[in-house]
This record gives sequence, structure tokens and C-alpha cells, in this order.
Amino acid sequence: MRASTGMTNGQIFIVAIEETHDRLPELLYPGGRIGGGLFAARGIRAKTSRDDSETQVTYRLFHADFDVIDHLVAELGAKSRSHLIAAALTGYFFKDDEPAI
Repeated sequence: MRASTGMTNGQIFIVAIEETHDRLPELLYPGGRIGGGLFAARGIRAKTSRDDSETQVTYRLFHADFDVIDHLVAELGAKSRSHLIAAALTGYFFKDDEPAI
């Protein structure tokens, strides 16, 4: 997508978050979620080791963009910015387990 659009990683993240905003809770916790009231939200899943297919990327955003992401992390009970962004990218690029691009 970067090559075809000229967008930066950060811009792609914003597009994915905007596009999947209404589905983020289910994308963050596809196996279901407990907590979120008195207790911290967490997903229902078997404990697994870190996925070896993950790759670290760098990105730049405006301070206000990080504020929005941090608000979404807190509001939706994501584990981290990375968790939220990865869920949004998965929902954006893979609809019904089929690659979108």
C-alpha cells in the first residue's frame, strides 16, 4: 500500500483505524472479551507465545494523533498502541480472512 499510494506507515495506520473503528472491539478480542467494567478488559484466548511473523515498523504521527490512539487504547481495553494498530490493520487488510490487497 505504501508503494501504490505514497502514504507513510502512520497514514496507513490512521486509514485502518478510521475504517475499522466500529469493529475494533471484536478485532481486538476475536475470541471474546471479559472485564472492561470493574476489571481491566482482556481477551478470552489460550495463552500463546509471541507470533514470529510480526515485524517492528517505525511511524510518525502528530501528537494529537497519538492522543487519539491512546484514548482508543484506554476506551477499548487494548493492551497497547501496537495491539490496537495491529487489530485495525488486520481488519482493514483481511476481511473475512481474505487479503484485501
